[in-house]
Amino acid sequence: MARIAVVGSGISGLTAAYKLSGSHEVHLLEKNAKLGGHTDTNHVEVDGTNVRVDSGFIVHNDKTYPEFQKILAELGCKTLPTEMSFSVKSRGLEYKGKNLNTLFAQRSNLASISFFKMVRDILKFNNLAARKNKKQTGKTIGEYLEEENYSSEFKNNYLLPMAGAIWSTGKGPIKAFPLDAFLSFFQNHGLLQLRNRPNWMVVDGGSESYISAMSGKIGKVSLNCEVLGIKRKKAEVTIRTKKFVADFDRVIIATHSDQGLKLLEDPSEQEKDILSAMKYTTNKVVVHTDEKLMPERRLAWASWNYNLDASEDQVSMTYYMNLLQSLSLKKSVFVTLNEPKKIDQDKILVRKEYEHPFYNREMLESQKRHSEISGKNRTHYAGAYWGNGFHEDGVKSGLRTCEEIEAIEC
Repeated sequence: MARIAVVGSGISGLTAAYKLSGSHEVHLLEKNAKLGGHTDTNHVEVDGTNVRVDSGFIVHNDKTYPEFQKILAELGCKTLPTEMSFSVKSRGLEYKGKNLNTLFAQRSNLASISFFKMVRDILKFNNLAARKNKKQTGKTIGEYLEEENYSSEFKNNYLLPMAGAIWSTGKGPIKAFPLDAFLSFFQNHGLLQLRNRPNWMVVDGGSESYISAMSGKIGKVSLNCEVLGIKRKKAEVTIRTKKFVADFDRVIIATHSDQGLKLLEDPSEQEKDILSAMKYTTNKVVVHTDEKLMPERRLAWASWNYNLDASEDQVSMTYYMNLLQSLSLKKSVFVTLNEPKKIDQDKILVRKEYEHPFYNREMLESQKRHSEISGKNRTHYAGAYWGNGFHEDGVKSGLRTCEEIEAIEC
């Protein structure tokens, strides 16, 4: 039985701590007052009713989240079906990509040549992605769009907003995303087909429900316990926190890559090279009840609503939480990214800030080098950033560290 410290309680750290606690002495260290990382359920009052609103991790599906679904089943956590739809709002343009009625929620689009160009190019792009043209390997989204004869309407009003919404990245920066990884993601998540799409769902009672169930099965948990330094030695790892100093056999660093690098008192050249190449973008998030950020036409209201008129550098998205979480409220509740000044201050319920991985070639190349640093020097690395940045990636990364440790300790 090994003494294992897990630093960081996002989905990767929680998964690793939960799975290892049955056979090892595990201590989960979290600098904040609650567990969860991007799993963040806010308890708010709306017109006298107490509701739980997720502002970080919200949805998952039955096709591309198999490991996360296994954990939910193990914990006895229930899920609810939800709608995953996407709308775009701009000056003179509104549409929702659910069906023909919502696609033409703005009836003038029926007579718009540019709008039909966009629809034509959506079909063209879907066909290309389904075939996964090998000639596109190595290109970025931006390079591909420059080379192919796609309409500006398709690029600016559909593809870049859709990609930016998925990875919480602005239309400008998302152009650096590697095309082959982008196409694989679209295909795997059923975004390129009209039939046999995944069934999307939310965790009943808010995403925090699985955290409370999981934390009770973890050996030892310390909140408000910021790690100040990690020193690796030949026979042990010494961890300094604001509360104590302790020695462990192994440490799992389940923070963001840049945060983990700062904790190391003796980083190797490989750790410096790999972890420093992984960058993040910061998104300001507001939970509120202000409807003016939504499309003017109610028919165009979707689960995810993209604002095209915002900055190119940051994503501007509004999530319609009544639809996503089946909130039984007369008043609408929203979660908006990066538009705090446009929201009526009297209608703001909660303010938050999250960091999301920024995917470019350097990021993907660093991901391939995980084995160079994880499992070495009594240190293991876990995080959704080793994959596509989603909850399933976090679970898989946590499980991978468990496999590394079991292979060494058994």
